[in-house]
Amino acid sequence: MLPLRIELRTTLYHSVDMPLTYESKLNRCMKVLVIGDSFCNREHHKKIESWTRQLELLIPGSEVTCLGSGASSLFYAFQELRAQLETQEYDYYIFFFTHYTRFYMPEPPGISNLPHAQKLVAQYKSQVIDTPKHDITVWNKLLAAESYYEHLQQDSFDLFVFESMLEKATELLNGKKFIFFPCFDSYKDSPIAIKHMGHHPFTGQSIVERENLNFKRRLMHNVGQTKWIENLQIRYNHMTAINQKLLAQYMLDLMTHGKSNITLNDFEIITGAFTNYYTPVTETKFNFGH
Repeated sequence: MLPLRIELRTTLYHSVDMPLTYESKLNRCMKVLVIGDSFCNREHHKKIESWTRQLELLIPGSEVTCLGSGASSLFYAFQELRAQLETQEYDYYIFFFTHYTRFYMPEPPGISNLPHAQKLVAQYKSQVIDTPKHDITVWNKLLAAESYYEHLQQDSFDLFVFESMLEKATELLNGKKFIFFPCFDSYKDSPIAIKHMGHHPFTGQSIVERENLNFKRRLMHNVGQTKWIENLQIRYNHMTAINQKLLAQYMLDLMTHGKSNITLNDFEIITGAFTNYYTPVTETKFNFGH
C-alpha cells in the first residue's frame, strides 16, 4: 500500500447563514457510535487508514466506537444498535445500512449472498476439510446458507424486513443525532429507504466502483464480474486510504452542518500499479472460526 497522506482537508462546507467552526459546533469529548457491515469493520478501526479512525482524528478528544462486522446482515447491526441504546449514550450515531438480502448469522462466518456462500464452501473444502480444524457445525452452516440462497431467499420478504428495521431504527433514535448511510445501491429498491438516505450523493459501493475504474475492464475479463470487483484483493473497509479520509470528512461535514460539498467525483481513481493499493486474495486465508 502507498504511504498514507497525512494532510487533512481544511476547506469545509459553510453556508452563508452558518459561519461556524467545527470546534464551536462539535463537542471535543463527543462519543460517536458507528455500526454496520464491512464498510465500517471493527477489526479495522485501529488502523490509521480506516475512515472511522480518521473521523476520530478529525475531532480531537473524541471517542469513536466502531461495531461494524464484515459480511454481516442488517439485523446484526440493528441488534448492535438496540443493545448500545440500552447500556450506552452517544452524542452521534452512524448506521451503515447493508444489502437487504444479507443472511443473518449471529456468529462468523457471515454470508452476504449466493456467490459468497459458494465461495466460502469452496474455500472451506480446500482449507479445512480433512484437517483437525474441520468443524461440522461451521460446515453445515455454510451448506445451509448456500441452499437458502439457491432455493428460499425472496427479495420481497427481505425488502419488507429492511424497511421495517429502518423505520424501527428511526423510532429508536428519535430525539438523537444520527446518520443513515447506504452501503449498496440496492437501497434504491425501497421508496422508504430512498426517503431516508436518498440525499447522499454516493454509496459505499459507488465509491469502490469509482476508484477501480481504471482496472474494471481487466478485472471483468479475469473474473467475469460487472459490478462488485473485489475478488482479486483485500483492503480495509474496501477503500484506499485517501478515499477513507474523504469519507471521514464527509461524515464530519454532515455531523457539523447537516450537508457537505463532497461528491462522488471527489473520490480518487486508482492509478499506477494495482498491487500498490491492495493485498491479493491469494496471500490471505479466510478465518472459519467461531
